[in-house]
Amino acid sequence: MDRLFLNPKDLLVDAVADWLKARLRTTPGGVPSLTHLLVVVPTRQAGRRLRLALAERTGGCLPPLILLPAQVIAPAREPDPAAASPAETLGLLARILLDADLHDFPHLFPEDGHPRQKSFAWALGVARQLADLWGILQENALLMADVAAQIGALLSGEDLDTEIARWQDLARLETRFFDALRQHGRTPAPLLRKQAAADPALPDGIENIILPALTDAQPALYAALERLLPRAALTVLIHADPSQDARFDRWGRPEPAQWLADRAPVLPLTDTQLTLAANSSEQARLVADLFAAVPPSDTPPALGLADDTLYSELHAAFLARGLPLHNPADYPLAASSLGRLIRQLEQLCRQPRFTLLAAFLRESDTLRWLESRLPAFSYADTFRALDDLQNRHLPQNLDAAHAFCAQEALDAPDAAQWPRLLAVLDALRDLLDPRGRPHLDHLLDMLQTLFAPRTLDEHTPGDRELAAAATAALALFEALASPLLADALDDTQRAHLFETLLASATYQLEPENPDALLTDGWLELPWSPAAELVITGFNEG
Repeated sequence: MDRLFLNPKDLLVDAVADWLKARLRTTPGGVPSLTHLLVVVPTRQAGRRLRLALAERTGGCLPPLILLPAQVIAPAREPDPAAASPAETLGLLARILLDADLHDFPHLFPEDGHPRQKSFAWALGVARQLADLWGILQENALLMADVAAQIGALLSGEDLDTEIARWQDLARLETRFFDALRQHGRTPAPLLRKQAAADPALPDGIENIILPALTDAQPALYAALERLLPRAALTVLIHADPSQDARFDRWGRPEPAQWLADRAPVLPLTDTQLTLAANSSEQARLVADLFAAVPPSDTPPALGLADDTLYSELHAAFLARGLPLHNPADYPLAASSLGRLIRQLEQLCRQPRFTLLAAFLRESDTLRWLESRLPAFSYADTFRALDDLQNRHLPQNLDAAHAFCAQEALDAPDAAQWPRLLAVLDALRDLLDPRGRPHLDHLLDMLQTLFAPRTLDEHTPGDRELAAAATAALALFEALASPLLADALDDTQRAHLFETLLASATYQLEPENPDALLTDGWLELPWSPAAELVITGFNEG
């Protein structure tokens, strides 16, 4: 293993790109290549900026393989049987919890904490908590059984016996769950991560693994790298002066004791560089004004976002000044227009209340579908008639609205608004009729029906976002189509699992404008190519 120091006066992305450029090779076809190198970066955006910096320096080359830490921890052999998906993990674990006698795990589920009546919603909530716990343990390539075996030596205190007993219960539940997965022909994902750290894959053609200023990766990465050392060279790049050698460990991570107390670095900031704002709107306005004042010929600063919740305020403030801003983080699917439409359809299928019906009718995708289906459809006439119907009869659901509308059409045969509204309500009843289909099949059919008349244009921002959200939504439908879940869960339980996964699903969206300013999180900031930096989102002093 080599530990090398990069000039701290150079920007990190420039220093790493220059170091990599010096290691270019030429393929037999005469193409500059770095494909013999694997570079581990903290985030996707850091990798993107490194590729851009390399392209600027080389005029174009075959880039190195750039991976995130979790992607490096891959098993040397494909798992047999295949790994369980997150959906299969949650669904089967919830089924096991629902069927289990909680008295078999008295320390994990104390008597006074038992639910009055076990439900699938309760079981799914517990399954999510256990999945989150496995996620934490996987960062160290550990199983619950590993912790149970070591907990007595790691902890001390009055409640040690209780803690040991709780972890022993977790280990027994883990064993029961892993056995069930194997019976269904699946390899548990936590077990696969442990195996990958012990026997990781080395991508074909890789001769050297580079860790450039990687300061806080998950511990399992370093266990995997230790295993790869006999098969590939490893170079750690530290963005600091060589005199600071003792302040970093062998992997280039800061040694905590070397950066605390009297050794803590002093930030070179003056009072003039700190600006206070009364609230998030004021803070966003100040930041947008600062960027708007930068001449078009100058390179703008980088924008660090210490608090993601500020982004919506920032986006609005930048948009008001004609400045494109983009957050490269993952977007929640549930917050997208498609996610909102899916939730409305699910609620309408369960209980088609009139208020929900009125909101659904006002969705742009619903209106576009009705316009294509009903030649005489009119936005204004439909909502006017719908409001009149509500004021006259106060219908509580779709069936009541349909009945009242049909009666109005009979009572006033010369009023054209009622037959037109009745046609709209008929179309909705037809859309929502499951016709004996499973819930998720029906939901997918409804979405396909609603979007059938729409043609997407990749140059239209709304269409680009819909396409990205639709890709994430289709992945959920495909995950729920698993034979394992069909065997373990009934239709209602699979629908509940879909709702749970929808709430946590995300998608990525490329910026609408290639010149858009990208916000940076903490891990991206060191990789910014900008010479100046603005950090916003600090709170509470």
